[in-house]
Amino acid sequence: LLVDAGEIDCFSDLRMKKDVIDLDSELCARFIKNINPISFRYNHQDDRQHFGFGAQDLMAHGFNTLVGLTEADQPLEPQKIPTYIPDPAGELGDMKLSGESIDLPGDVRCVVSMLDMIPMLHKCIQIQMERLDTQQNTIDSLQEQIRALREKCYLMAANNVHMNNNDVHISELTPAPIEA
Repeated sequence: LLVDAGEIDCFSDLRMKKDVIDLDSELCARFIKNINPISFRYNHQDDRQHFGFGAQDLMAHGFNTLVGLTEADQPLEPQKIPTYIPDPAGELGDMKLSGESIDLPGDVRCVVSMLDMIPMLHKCIQIQMERLDTQQNTIDSLQEQIRALREKCYLMAANNVHMNNNDVHISELTPAPIEA
């Protein structure tokens, strides 16, 4: 991590990394579906509102690598954090209680690596963009089919073609104009 002139940079050279693999979509979906962004004020300073995530929430849902522990300045209340596991019977990202818990002692405090969350958020955006592209292609195809059907109905009505379908005759219908 490099900090210079108010800018935070992280080493990202692939030559410095090993075991590089694409992020798992299931992992990213679990993060988005289960981790709640929060608004908060620190106990020792009431005046400023902050935004972020609860370290305990991250730990409970298996994102322990995003949480670090440091020595607490002042003793904190010990905490037992119930943990969750992926629910194979549920939808993508669903989780259920595991029946186990993490003991968080009172002499440590949690810190969260916000920078490590960015790639997971980016992966979720990519997944959403793929879905949007697929949905747009479906919409475009359906609009073309509707246009073609309207054109056929218009031509049939223009030729005064009668079709019996529950006593409805197309020649009695006023065709909708064809949109370009």
